Amino acid sequence: VTLRLDDDKYIVVDEDTKLVLVAEGTKEDSKTSIEMEYGAVFSDIKNKLSEESEFEVVTPSSVMSVRGTQFEVVYREIKNEAGKIIDKVMKVLTFEGKVTVKPEGSKEKRVSKAGTMEILTETAEGEYTFAGDTKEIEAEDLSELSATYLKEDLSNTDNGDLSEKEKAWKEELLEKVEVYLEG
Repeated sequence: VTLRLDDDKYIVVDEDTKLVLVAEGTKEDSKTSIEMEYGAVFSDIKNKLSEESEFEVVTPSSVMSVRGTQFEVVYREIKNEAGKIIDKVMKVLTFEGKVTVKPEGSKEKRVSKAGTMEILTETAEGEYTFAGDTKEIEAEDLSELSATYLKEDLSNTDNGDLSEKEKAWKEELLEKVEVYLEG
């Protein structure tokens, strides 16, 4: 499902996703919150938000806030053959812009930049923490949801206003998307 929140904010909701979307305010002071219980959402915020606006994705494990970017949040419960939950994992893949990632109940937070991914896991105490260092996004990290959306978006984007570094990253990302989709 693709939701158009307004002229420059889109959310693609993956199958088997449960969420509550709260959106209020005007262009000058919009407040958008996606409270995701499980599943995956791909967010595309085309223009930087105003200083008074907020856009966040809240999962049971963390909060992600953005200003103008493309990113995917995936939260999954891993179950054994008997159906018992054995692990809970959350991934934040940042394709464009920056995303602030903060585990629920933690003072630690990271700013995930374009081309990087943060992975969080649940500790034995039931809290969430970063599972290692920030990782560069590889083709195998993509999902069908993000790869499909990104292929169309990257193929139809005018890169004229981008810096050489941003153009190089977009070309590299398109290659990773194509590798994923061919595999």
